[in-house]
Formats: sequence, structure tokens, C-alpha cells
Amino acid sequence: MKLFQKIEVWARQFVAIEIICLVLIALIAAHENYQHYTYSTGLSIGEVWEDESGNPIKINGFENVEAGKCYSLYYTFPNTTANQVLAFRSRHLYLDIYVDDILISSDRYIDSRIFSPSTGNRWHYIPLGKHDTPVTVRIDATAAFSSSRCAINRMFTGSYQEVIRATVIPLLGTFLASCLLFIVGLILFFFYVFFRRKLPMGRDIIYLSICTMLVTLWTSMESLFLQFLFGYTELLQLTAYMSLIAIPLPLGLLGYNRFHGKPKIFAGLYVTFSILNVLISAILHFCGVSDFHNLLTPTHVLLGFTVPLLAQLVHSYLQDEITKKHSKILIVLLFTTSIGIIVGLVGYLSGVFVDYSIMALVAVSSLNIFLLLYNFNMFTDMFRKGLEADFIHELALRDYMTNLYNRTGFAEHQATYDCLIEHRTPIGILQFDLNNLKTVNDTLGHDEGDLLIASFAACLQASFVGKGNCYRMGGDEFLVILNGHDPEKDYRIGIDALRQYCDNHNQTAGISYYMEAAHGFVLSEGLSLSEAMAIADAKMYETKKILKEKRAPLSAQEKAPGEE
Repeated sequence: MKLFQKIEVWARQFVAIEIICLVLIALIAAHENYQHYTYSTGLSIGEVWEDESGNPIKINGFENVEAGKCYSLYYTFPNTTANQVLAFRSRHLYLDIYVDDILISSDRYIDSRIFSPSTGNRWHYIPLGKHDTPVTVRIDATAAFSSSRCAINRMFTGSYQEVIRATVIPLLGTFLASCLLFIVGLILFFFYVFFRRKLPMGRDIIYLSICTMLVTLWTSMESLFLQFLFGYTELLQLTAYMSLIAIPLPLGLLGYNRFHGKPKIFAGLYVTFSILNVLISAILHFCGVSDFHNLLTPTHVLLGFTVPLLAQLVHSYLQDEITKKHSKILIVLLFTTSIGIIVGLVGYLSGVFVDYSIMALVAVSSLNIFLLLYNFNMFTDMFRKGLEADFIHELALRDYMTNLYNRTGFAEHQATYDCLIEHRTPIGILQFDLNNLKTVNDTLGHDEGDLLIASFAACLQASFVGKGNCYRMGGDEFLVILNGHDPEKDYRIGIDALRQYCDNHNQTAGISYYMEAAHGFVLSEGLSLSEAMAIADAKMYETKKILKEKRAPLSAQEKAPGEE
């Protein structure tokens, strides 16, 4: 046993070392890729352009813009190559792009008071063509909203391959993580829906899955990959905003489901404001009163209050005995989740539009690990208790001396047999009565009598294994129920095997008692279980009487010499 324990410890250590090595290899590979792409990606051309008067203007975050007003931006390249491309991302802007006064790209301006999609982030790839002389790029930018949140950033120029590396690779991890986490959330959702009545799962699983899917929808809808696949559409951006606004709701429900007392009141208020935020924002947006873009402040406030909500949530989990041993891990995950939310929120509010979605994925990943760890421990603990309960229940159905089912076991199985008979499926009933038990008890002692019972039970079990269930109904009475496809054939094979076992046992040297049993067999065709058992019992006693009559002359002959 100690050797197996050491092997288990070594295996755990090996797995831990292997995971650490894989993480190190991944980090080194990422660093090498970064070093490689530093020399082969497109060249960033900066964020300072010129206005119509030749004055420098910073385009990463326009200040005090007016909705619907057009701003002209200029940038001059000394020369360009045949496959040179200009790539950049715009936010909340409609753009008309000119190369040497030739219109290359134009956005469709949306002005709908009934249904007002959000412009959000979009990527632009502008071919410049080969020019040996200076080339001027002009961007006519029309602000979608009166806000300082309008911006043009992540500008790159170079060949198609270089620009794709510069723009796609940094976003590849975010997109793949979003897809993976969305699948995880979907699996958790259906797992809870279909197995909640069969498995001991907390309701927090459903809230976790909804929160995960909402976060990943938000982070992926603005993805460059979706724009590559489908082209830019405002409906994707609308989905992103609606997902973002709805994220606080499952978090609040998760807390409300776990908390008690004052924390539960806090979670209830959090849920109430979350519902009002979703309803009011959706109504104002779809009625054309205001855009989702201008309605995010309540969502940011709610996400800020998520940190104390999560702290209280961790406290509630740590009250359970099954998670106290993982308290350090849970606290680290809480800290990671909180830092992810805070950094992402600060990054968004400060106008850094690059990495806040990554921090959101880090936060929701930590939350997933946190809650899955808790539910895994809860599940394994309940599974262990269930196994113990099943083991104890199984012990209650077994006879301690023979390990055959007892009367309690038969009573539990009886409903199954009645169902088979009700559906006209024949079963075989075999009643057994062990001969000579009283004689062995009186002459050799009860220990030998118990050994006779146990030996016969072992022979009975071996003879009918795979053909049905064997029961010790009490004392020297045994019952076998044959529920296979052909009970009559199973009876013939089994009874021949039992006779052979008994003969072999009786011929064994040193055996001080003779093992023999009378039996009666009945098929349940047209009979209830109780009627079939009564008939089998009557046949068994007839057989027992015949065996006694055959044994009587032999007993008399054995006694005659002694009497002389």
C-alpha cells in the first residue's frame, strides 16, 4: 500500500513539473515569436496627423467632437511600394478615405431614429499602390457621437503579409480564448439543464455559464476575424454592447443565490439595478433616444461594484468545509478576477482601446476556474458520500455469512420481478432447502453448521452466476430467481453444475459432513411471483421427503452393526 501511495505522489509531482515545463515553453515560444515579428511586421506610422491648416492633430482620441461634423485628416508618405497597405482601426467614426484625392473607401452613414445600430470598432485596409513621389492620404472622419471616445488607432503600413501579422497576431489569442470560453459556457449551460436532477449541482453553474457566454460575446463581436469573415456589420457591434450591459445580471444572481443577511440585500439591489440598466438602455437605444455608447456609465458603475460582490462571494464559498483546503487558490483567483475587472475598466475609461477585452477574459477565466473548482470539490464530496451510502445500502441487502442477497434484498428486487411477469416475460423460481443442517449443528457444532451453509451458498452462487440472483431467505432456505432469456435452460445447466459441485465437495478428504439440498423449480408462466414461489416451495418439500425416504434404509444399515 505504501508503494502505491509513493507512486501516486510521484505521479502528481511529475504532472506538476510537466505543466510547468509546458507553460515555460509556451512563454519562451511567445517571446521568440514576438522578437521575430518585431522585424517583419508592418511599421507603425504614429498617431499624429495634420488638419486642413497643416496643424498637428492627435487622432487617438478626438476631444470635444460634435456628432455629424466632418473632420479632415492628412498624412503624406514620401513614397510607396506596389503591395503597400495602410491598416488602422476606427472607433465611432464614419470614414471616407482618399489616396491622392481618389476615393478608395466610404462608410455608409446611419441615421435612424427607430433602430440605431452602434458603429463601434472597425478595421480598414487601404491599398496605396506604387508611387515614387509623395502620396497624401486624406481621411474625412464624421463623428457618430458627441464624445471624446472617437478615435483612430493601431495604424500600420507595409506589405499585406506584414500588416496582417501586425494586426491579426496580437488579436489571435483573444479571439481563440473567446471562442473557447464561449464553448465552455455553452457546455456548462446544457450540462446543468440536462443533469441538474441527476447530479448534485449548485445553481451557480447556470449563472457562471451565462456570465461566461456574455463576456465572450462582448469580446468577440468586435473581433477583426469576424470582420474578415462577414465584413463589418453594426449588428455585431450591437450584440457586443447588449452582451456587455447584461454581464452584471448573472453575477448579481450568483451572489443572491449564495448570500444571506445583509450581503443578500446588497446582491438583491445589484440585481435590481442590473435589470433596470438592461431595460432602460435597450428602450432608449431602440427608440433612437440615445445610443448604447452613451449609456454605458451605469454598466461601468455596476462592474465596479462587482469587486466587493466577488469578495463576499469568495467568503461564502470558504465557509464550506469542502473548499477550506483550497482557500489560498480561491483567494488568488479572486484577486486575479478583481484585478482583471479593475484594469480592464480603467483601460476602457482612459481610452486605451487595445487590451481591456483581454483583461475581461482573464477575469472571467479566473471566475470560471474559481467556481468550477468549488463545484468539482462539491461534486466529488457528494460522489464520495453517495458511494459510501450505496456501499452501506448494498451491505444491508446482503447476508453477512454467505454474501448472498437476504430477504431485504429480495424485497427490493421484487418490484422488478413483478414487472417482468406483468409483461409476460417468464422467470424461473428455484426454492432450496439444505439437508442435514440440524444434524451437523447437533453433532459437530454450530461452527461446522455455519461452514456448511457458507459452502453451499458458494456452490449455489457459482452454479447460477450470470443466470439470476441468489438469496438466503433464512436458516437453511435459499431462493434463486432466473431472469435470463431462457430460464428453463439456465435451470438445467445450473442444477447440473450444483450437483457436480456438491459431489466434488462431498468427496473432498477431511469433510465431516454431507452436503445435499432439496429443490423445487417453477416457471412463472401465468402465475404471480408469490404463487410461483408457493408452488416451487411445495415441490421442494416433496423432493426433501423423497430424499429422506431414500436415506432412511442407509441410516438403518449404518446403525445395525453398532446395535449388535
